[in-house]
Amino acid sequence: MARPKRYSRLPGRPLTGIGIKMLWQGPDHLLWVERYLGQERYKRFYYEEIQAVVMRRTRHHLGWSLVWGALVLLFGLLALGFSLSPVSMALAGVFTAFLSVNLFLGPACEVRLQTAVQIHTLSSLRRVRTARKVMARIRALIETAQGTLDPAGLTARPPISTAAVQVSTVHGLALRR
Repeated sequence: MARPKRYSRLPGRPLTGIGIKMLWQGPDHLLWVERYLGQERYKRFYYEEIQAVVMRRTRHHLGWSLVWGALVLLFGLLALGFSLSPVSMALAGVFTAFLSVNLFLGPACEVRLQTAVQIHTLSSLRRVRTARKVMARIRALIETAQGTLDPAGLTARPPISTAAVQVSTVHGLALRR
């Protein structure tokens, strides 16, 4: 009898320069796995405790597009200058492939997950398209665990009266009550 899958891997690029970082979807939490040189670290983010998942666009894809484009231009000009040198043409082709893949993947982003205790960067989610897919997938699970947020309930609260705040000192430390 086959056991049901407990975790399913969420999309994203797991490979980093020195290890592997992956995000897994569990029945009641997200599991963050980091592997470095034979070591593994795990972090659990329970759906009830997630306060925010924030995506911010970055310009990393533009920087890489400039790098790959400059290398294509350099080796393309070298190939033309040396009467179509096969080495320069091959390198220009490789860098053209890198530039094409970078443009195909689309804009880059950074995703952070916030709980009451920490803010954690989900570094496997580097592209906007992938991050939106993952955020849509976990949004339903978070809403199931926490309930839906009513936009009408987000009205501005009146400021807290400063008269209600008492300050006392214990051993030179100010404590608010």
